[in-house]
Amino acid sequence: MKKPPDPKGARTVSLPDLSVQQLALIYEHPLKHDVIEQDGAAAVNDDETVRKDSGSF
Repeated sequence: MKKPPDPKGARTVSLPDLSVQQLALIYEHPLKHDVIEQDGAAAVNDDETVRKDSGSF
């Protein structure tokens, strides 16, 4: 049974169909962001140096 199309345009992909480069991007992208507390709420700090400072290359 096929899933109905997602209204936001998202789609399901099969992990075996992805290349090593695509998998690396999926893994590395969240490492570029840091969650911080700002004014009593969670906020995302989009800082390119976070990944390098963490040692995750």
